[in-house]
Amino acid sequence: MYFSDVFWQTIKTLYQVEQLQGYTEQELAQIENMYGKLPKALAEFYRTAAKTPALHHVQDTWITPQQYQEHPKSWFAEDMLLLLAENQWVCCAGIKKEDLHLDNPPVYVTEDNKQYLLSAPTTSTFISAVLLYQAVFAMEYGFDDVLWLEQEDFETLEQRFEKYPYTIQNWLSTGEITCYFDDIDNLVNVWDLDGEWQVLYGAANAAAFEKLSAKLADLGETV
Repeated sequence: MYFSDVFWQTIKTLYQVEQLQGYTEQELAQIENMYGKLPKALAEFYRTAAKTPALHHVQDTWITPQQYQEHPKSWFAEDMLLLLAENQWVCCAGIKKEDLHLDNPPVYVTEDNKQYLLSAPTTSTFISAVLLYQAVFAMEYGFDDVLWLEQEDFETLEQRFEKYPYTIQNWLSTGEITCYFDDIDNLVNVWDLDGEWQVLYGAANAAAFEKLSAKLADLGETV
């Protein structure tokens, strides 16, 4: 298994869903007939959670098996199988065709289908990091502005919160996107922007959001 039960429980809590929905073996087989055998980590995501509607009501777009079938040439770029598209198609992320035989291959980001930058060392890391940071956009209780931190405040944030062990790089020209928390029902996204840090945060309920906001109240400033 590339994703633990604890991780999926976290995702259900953050997206406020009782049950995750996945694709059937028949649906996955149709994709494999088109593109060849899928990496095991990607197939596990598809089987377990990728059909859950809440995961698609967020900022960026997961490319789904239905889209592969309906528009096969669109989602299979020149040399990669696309997984995620930025909401205005500024950049896309995917697995290189040459790596599809691997169980848990790296994921790359491209803005022009010519230059590819490493986003995550494994598919499972990429999926986990994206599911976490996108959860902020699915939450009913979210900070409706952007908080900007400098070095000292960022270091304080790191002391106050736990860090999830998944990050992605080079998405929308960020150095790194990391997610923090102090309970399963809240989330703090931190975007490393070369010496400045952009923060978005949210929680699964009003009480958790109030607690989280108080913990961040003395950090950074909005612009």
